[in-house]
Amino acid sequence: MKWINNNYKLYINGKIFKRASCGKEFKEVKQYDCNGYKTIYIEGRMKYVHRVMWEIYKGEIPKGYEIDHINNKRNNNHINNLRCITKSENTRKSALRSWKRKVLKHTTLRKKIRATWKQDGNKKTRIFKSITLASEKLKVPKQSIVDNLKGRTKRTRGLYNFEYI
Repeated sequence: MKWINNNYKLYINGKIFKRASCGKEFKEVKQYDCNGYKTIYIEGRMKYVHRVMWEIYKGEIPKGYEIDHINNKRNNNHINNLRCITKSENTRKSALRSWKRKVLKHTTLRKKIRATWKQDGNKKTRIFKSITLASEKLKVPKQSIVDNLKGRTKRTRGLYNFEYI
């Protein structure tokens, strides 16, 4: 446990407690900004708890670096869930997370899909309950199937064609 300005108790698990107005009791801080990051006020300035955690337990944050939540959960400020990465790495991670969300949106659709392909000169067809199952059975990336379903590609890996049924 570390103290901040005799008003806050900061624990390694990321929990932070503020001294109550009477001065003896402490209450857990549950103040978040509009993006879901826990915040506190130190000397009249708002600070992000994950950044304060890093600075207290690991040291100064180098210029051009950001503190990243490894498991992407902004309310988990445990020191083992934080890492210092460059702004470009954090942007790349954010873009990848956004892309995965879009793919998962399509994989959760209840629509069945039909895969068609040619094998030994014969046309083959197989119906799948979801994009995820098709991806696993045919060993084709989900994003390739989604691109094909949206008409961005004619065939996936040059073999498969997919359509909703």
